[in-house]
Amino acid sequence: MNHELYVMDHIKELSELLDFEYGSPDHNNKKDPLDELMYILLSRRTRGIGYEMVYDKLKKKFPNWEDTAKAPSQQILRVIESAGLGPKRVREIKENLYIIHEHFGEYSLNRLRKWHNTKVFEFLTSLEGIGPKSAYCIMMYSLEREVFPVDTHVNRICQRLGLIEMGLDHKKGQTLLADVFRGPLRYSLHVNMVAHGREVCRSTNPRCSNCIIAGFCKWIRLKSKADGKHIFADLFAGAGGMSLGFEKAGYNLQMGIDSNPRACATFLHNRTYLDAEKVINEDIEVIDPERYTEKGIKVIVAGPPCQEFSRVRKNGFGETGRNELYKQVLHFVKAIKPVFVVIENVPGMASHLNRKYVKKVENGFRKLGYAVHSEMINAKHYGIPQNRLRLFFIARRVYKDSWEATERAINRVWERIHLEKQDTRVSFLQGISGLPRLSPGEGADLLGNDGRGKSSDYARKMIYNGGIIFNHIARKHNPRDLEAYATMEEGENALDLHGKKPDLMPYSTKNFPTKFFKIRSDDPSPTIVAHLRRDANSFIHPRDNRGITPREAARLQSFPDNYRFLGSFGLQFEQIGNAVPPLLAEVIGNAIMEELDSSERGKNHG
Repeated sequence: MNHELYVMDHIKELSELLDFEYGSPDHNNKKDPLDELMYILLSRRTRGIGYEMVYDKLKKKFPNWEDTAKAPSQQILRVIESAGLGPKRVREIKENLYIIHEHFGEYSLNRLRKWHNTKVFEFLTSLEGIGPKSAYCIMMYSLEREVFPVDTHVNRICQRLGLIEMGLDHKKGQTLLADVFRGPLRYSLHVNMVAHGREVCRSTNPRCSNCIIAGFCKWIRLKSKADGKHIFADLFAGAGGMSLGFEKAGYNLQMGIDSNPRACATFLHNRTYLDAEKVINEDIEVIDPERYTEKGIKVIVAGPPCQEFSRVRKNGFGETGRNELYKQVLHFVKAIKPVFVVIENVPGMASHLNRKYVKKVENGFRKLGYAVHSEMINAKHYGIPQNRLRLFFIARRVYKDSWEATERAINRVWERIHLEKQDTRVSFLQGISGLPRLSPGEGADLLGNDGRGKSSDYARKMIYNGGIIFNHIARKHNPRDLEAYATMEEGENALDLHGKKPDLMPYSTKNFPTKFFKIRSDDPSPTIVAHLRRDANSFIHPRDNRGITPREAARLQSFPDNYRFLGSFGLQFEQIGNAVPPLLAEVIGNAIMEELDSSERGKNHG
């Protein structure tokens, strides 16, 4: 991905984060344009507290600007010299007051309010000591124009975001950034960036660990280094569930590939150590895997999309392009020759009807010299509050033509995965505990820490420092659906609803028996699916009479609360529903890691 385009595509989200953190603070700028001009003249090359005190002293000594204009220069100097200001600043003040009075016949700039921006800018920059940045400040703060001043703080932040070249002074930054951001965002971006530059993104000793916009920062990526032990690549990476699990297991991500731009943005946003160039937003068919043969990749993970295999489709399928995407995985495996490969897919792929495709995948691996074994894994057996059954292939490159030894290695990996099974199940309510309760239409993409409530052991693993809650928005529902939800008991579906109130069930119960489903509080949730982007009728909250939120879906998928999904409400659901649960991926990653480490120590073949 191109980092600059990534930031600009999500500048609204970046602005919302800054506004959430700082609330568009008042920097003590003035509503009157002449007051603001004098305030700016006093602020140049002085500390904030110094010029603010001097401005107040000057206004107290000379209640209006006519008094200042007529006062002896020495009197003005005595007021401002405490801030380190000298005769030059006095000359600028008096000369500008003279010019303004000559031009308007009064000591006021209020007539500028009727001028268009270009004329205002030209007049202001003709004054002594007023450059483009100062002119824009007067226009923004006092004349309420949609302009974007670039001071040293804004300039530094935009450089670190990768929007302009590092090392440029703020004057050049002003020229480059004046028209970059959309008008309505300019005020909040400016005032919040000033606050962020003072408090966090400082010129020396920046507090990067406290940065609210770290997910958009290029500079922090250049400074960061991944500390994983074995290198892996993620094909069909989506929003990054499989990658997150392998990262937690101690792997070092080399690259993630996906054709969905919003999923790629989410993938990059949540990895502040990762260079944007390592997130490849292209169709995998056009990528040459030979480019990555020297990267030391030991593991390839992949979740090729295969909706045609889903149980939703009852009538079988032909050999469509999407069904054949596993061949692209094999294409990369052939070129890169990783030690291990993991492929995840929907359970329908292993059905009797589609078993021949499983054989194709396994035969494809064997032709490349890989032993392979596939099994169904249900996420609910691994401490995840979701009944999610998926097919996993795990393949291992054959060591010195010893297929038997390699098969034993595969078996050891699967044995370790089986050993992680848990007898107890995490319920839906345990999974979402600690999130604020919402009514239909409530919530926001950014929520504070209020109203979290008690958290289960599972939820405490998902909560990071009790910080911002992302993507917790409840849908609005029409009156018919709300009545339907209230009519249903936990565990009831469309058939039950039709039996109680047929008029509330507008769909065919023959074709859509699970179109409506009210989740059971004390059981794992149903499988989180991408269809949630369209409606939540099959995921009715057992207590709050609404569909589940994207954040609740992410919790049920085992994403931590600080993992933000970018894009629209529907696209958030789509990314979450298509993901591999990170906790499950971590289990698989740990099992493979142990085998890789044993091989390096010479205990096992490979």
